[in-house]
Amino acid sequence: MKPLTTYLSRRAVAHRRSCVPRPERTRYSAPAVAVRDLGCDEPFDSVEERVPRPTIAAAAAELLTARRALSIEDLGRLVAESEITRAARPERAVTRAIEDDPHFRRLLDDRWAMPGVLLEGAVLTHRLAASETQSGLLAFGPDLSLLRALPEAPSTPDGRPIERRPGTVARELTGLDTDGALEGPEGWLAFEPGMLVHVRVDARRLAISPGDEPDAASKLAARGIAAQARTRLDATAADCAALGVPSALSIEALLLFLLAGDPGLLARPLPPLGEAFADAGLEVHRGHVGPAGTDWASLDEMFEIEESDEFWDDFDSADDLDDDLDGSDGESGWQLPSDEEMSRRMADHYNLSAQEEKALEVILGCFELDRRQGDLEDTATYAGLAGLVGVDAIARTLARHVWYVPDMEAFLERIAKAATSADAARARSVLAVSAEARGDMAAAERLLRSALAADPTFELALLELARRETIRGRYADALDHLRTARVPTDDVDRAWLEAIVRPAFPATGRNEPCPCGSGRKYKHCHLGRSGDAMAVEPQHALRHKLDIWMSRPDTARTISRIYMDIIRPIGRKRAKGTLTDESPDPELVEALAPVLLPDIALYERGELARFIAVEGPHLPAAEAALAESWLWTTRTLAEVESVRQGKGLTIRDMLEPDDRLIELSDVSLSRGVEPLDLMCVRLMPDGHGLVYSSDAVGIPRNRGSAALDLIRAGNGVALARWIATPVPPPVLQNTEGEPLALIKATYRLPDAESASIALARKLRDEGEGRFVEWYEGHGREWIRGSIAIAGDIATLDTNSVKRAARLERTLLRAAPGARFIKREESGIDELMAETRSKPRPAKPGADEAFLAHSPEVAAAMAEAMRGFENQWLEESIPALGGLTPRQAAADKMARRELDALLKDMEWGDRRAGPRQANQGTMDPARLRVLLGL
Repeated sequence: MKPLTTYLSRRAVAHRRSCVPRPERTRYSAPAVAVRDLGCDEPFDSVEERVPRPTIAAAAAELLTARRALSIEDLGRLVAESEITRAARPERAVTRAIEDDPHFRRLLDDRWAMPGVLLEGAVLTHRLAASETQSGLLAFGPDLSLLRALPEAPSTPDGRPIERRPGTVARELTGLDTDGALEGPEGWLAFEPGMLVHVRVDARRLAISPGDEPDAASKLAARGIAAQARTRLDATAADCAALGVPSALSIEALLLFLLAGDPGLLARPLPPLGEAFADAGLEVHRGHVGPAGTDWASLDEMFEIEESDEFWDDFDSADDLDDDLDGSDGESGWQLPSDEEMSRRMADHYNLSAQEEKALEVILGCFELDRRQGDLEDTATYAGLAGLVGVDAIARTLARHVWYVPDMEAFLERIAKAATSADAARARSVLAVSAEARGDMAAAERLLRSALAADPTFELALLELARRETIRGRYADALDHLRTARVPTDDVDRAWLEAIVRPAFPATGRNEPCPCGSGRKYKHCHLGRSGDAMAVEPQHALRHKLDIWMSRPDTARTISRIYMDIIRPIGRKRAKGTLTDESPDPELVEALAPVLLPDIALYERGELARFIAVEGPHLPAAEAALAESWLWTTRTLAEVESVRQGKGLTIRDMLEPDDRLIELSDVSLSRGVEPLDLMCVRLMPDGHGLVYSSDAVGIPRNRGSAALDLIRAGNGVALARWIATPVPPPVLQNTEGEPLALIKATYRLPDAESASIALARKLRDEGEGRFVEWYEGHGREWIRGSIAIAGDIATLDTNSVKRAARLERTLLRAAPGARFIKREESGIDELMAETRSKPRPAKPGADEAFLAHSPEVAAAMAEAMRGFENQWLEESIPALGGLTPRQAAADKMARRELDALLKDMEWGDRRAGPRQANQGTMDPARLRVLLGL
């Protein structure tokens, strides 16, 4: 699968590089240095022992262990009071730290809790199915869905590991409707089928023991849980109906919420929850509960239940793979690297010299001291640090680093106050980036202008301010900044600005007086300066500004996470006791990265909403309104109706019930598609009542139906996975569904005459020593294989391993004592490769030339093909739901599928070229005439 367009901005193409996972992030402690290294007289005490400082996640874990559940506001306040973070909005810092950590979970009332804490000592009751005891898999289902909340893989009481299996494997092996299972060591489910067992969770241990039938008090408690579920379902029923989605509730989420308020809820065994919900008149499906009659199929499709082993398999991997040097507080359990390892990472990542690497280590170490001890209360120290920040490479490195360490802003502010001259420009620029990272664009712009006042040539400040001017629509000023910074003319941002900004005074000679009236020559005055900017269509300007937004480090992190979501295995299948992965092709993911990944980030991961919230007030009004309208757009599957090369194209929106036609004036796209091509595209208003298209991805017509279902589901990651996963080659089978393999075996017979008599009793004797095995199916006879006898040699010939084994048994029973001579076996793939490698005897066009000189033969072939076409019109076609083409043509609903089938024929004929289209294939145009379409 390849993207159809080449009109992606180079900035979007460069995003692919940000999708590559990076090493694990590092933490910095105070280095063992003295103040004289900073130009001061009084030394610090050396910090020889490096003790990892408490993280925000660790502090949150301590609070939630003690209090079970807290709102994010309370968590932020309490973490801030412990002085672990000095963020202006500590709740945001806490959210970043715990939102992707499996140890933490947001409850139904938006409070946060730790499932491991809530589940400690819980007892779950389950009635074992026979298939569970046979397979050794303990299915989650409604009884044990709470086990999915465990943040780490459990083990048996004696320490043996328990592994999680995905729903595909669990359903196949147990036959139960479950979205996953636990698989333990051999014999761990040695119980009788139908037995009631208790599953106890203690300190990451899972103990399973036989249980008694529940008493009356336990049944009453289970009815209380069912009543809570019904209350919540009733409360959300109206909202779900308004949204057109089934009303259902996650049993796991419900129980975690109840456990947060009632620690003893599951301290004693209750009846199996699936039975308790059923007794209350509710329905259960895998890990969900809903009212009777819930449309579970619709719910499964909407949620697109993930079925992979990533829940525990990936737990120990780094959570934010792009934050190797960010130092964010969002990770717990990290290992502090050695000085040598930290230096190596810094030098590799930022391309720093050894001296610059040491200077950056000093700055970050002092930041750690500042964060632990408070203000260093030493102006000379901050002045010395300002000198280090004044190194261009250090400033650029810190400007990247502060995106992930919001606590650093106060420290940088003290450095900026102590900085003078050019050092002030660098410190203020880094501080401006920190302000932008927390969304204060006004402060960022003010600091950047202040930095340029200190040093008008500082590249970082010029580049950052050029971005701010571009966002505001002040294109001439932005271009002046890029020219001053000597940005190459082929840079994406500069090239875009150069195309829309006119020269200050065009058609003026270099040595002529400058038209501005300064009295200086033009080359010494306004040559190279920007004039007025041309008007830019809002959709094109907004698209460029979104590209700028997507180049930010924090959005690049979002892209990286999406990339990782796509390349993870998308399914597991058990074959002969082993698990095999079906994974996307990395090259195809790389090709899709500049097209689908930014789209997923903007519209599904909230980046467009963030862009509007942060940059909306600074955009021109037309662009701000257009961005708001883009929030509500969705992807569609479009069929190319017609193409006007170099001008535009007409497409058919296949998600619309009336297949409405849409005109696109996309010049680049018109050069890359042909009629009947399918493409996945997002259609957006352009602000003038017309439609503007996003980047497109081509979809083969034979996969259009599956693509349409995925696009309707609205899950971009699932769509990208599907597109990037190679389609497995079809498994060629014989008429009985056995894999094709051409097999020939030769035997020497002790008595050929006796063998022939015996074979004639079992097989059909076709004469001349040939015996054939037949079977009846689909209303006709089919040949399975044959045995030919010539002299005392018998040759067995068939097309599958199973058939060969059966014929060999028949032969050996007919001729006891036959000696095996040789066996030849060829897979169908080998034969096809051999056929393709052989040179074709006929030259291209030979068949056409023959037909041209043999009109009688051509007429006979055409007449035969018309007969096939007339016959096809009356045949039952599976793609038409079993209807014949004539019946489908008369049916309003089926006519659409018939039209799509004929278009597939037309598309295939065009792709095959005129030779194949004119020989041995039905003519779609003639079929349309015969059907009256």
